[in-house]
Amino acid sequence: MTRSQSKLSAPIVAAALAAALAVSAGAARAGQGHPVSFQKIVVDKAFRSEGVAVGDVNHDGKLDILVGDLWYEAPNWTIHEIRPVGKFVAGKGYSNCFDCWAMDINGDGWVDQMVVPWPGKPGLWYENPRNKPGHWKERTFAPDVSNETPAFADLLGDGKKVGVFGCKGAMVWAAPTADANQPFAIHKIDPEEAAESLRLLRELASFASEEDHG
Repeated sequence: MTRSQSKLSAPIVAAALAAALAVSAGAARAGQGHPVSFQKIVVDKAFRSEGVAVGDVNHDGKLDILVGDLWYEAPNWTIHEIRPVGKFVAGKGYSNCFDCWAMDINGDGWVDQMVVPWPGKPGLWYENPRNKPGHWKERTFAPDVSNETPAFADLLGDGKKVGVFGCKGAMVWAAPTADANQPFAIHKIDPEEAAESLRLLRELASFASEEDHG
């Protein structure tokens, strides 16, 4: 790990450790005198995606699972297609859904799906058909999403999530526009420091690789 990575990662690690300790303490208190157990449920035996998301797709008050090509309807995990379904072999390659999020993109009150098929490929979003049959309409939200660890968070403190990721060699934040048919409005985090943005982008990829491989 480089010195700059250490500076970048230390507060993140400290915050994560504090959060983990708080969760552990809370779980311990909740579990006193009440044993906690989990039930394993196999939703699908096929390898579908690296990224998954959860959201109430059909407005029935239950959280469903989205995995790029498909969504699984709770509580029985009935399979529904979002787009043509690919076949992938775990351990021999990747899927076409590297990252996935459930968000209402067009503001109609229904959860849509956002997908990064592969780092460096265009970011896509799929419009929820609001319980109508058929595949979801596909649109592009970014010309490319360059890093393995994009994020969607309330960056601006206004209660709305925006994307933070690498795009065209720079770190950017991106948000939907009034016209849902258009790509997101993309803003460079530091327009004057493209080289620094690229360095941070590489560090994010390096940090993610270290996390994945121990």
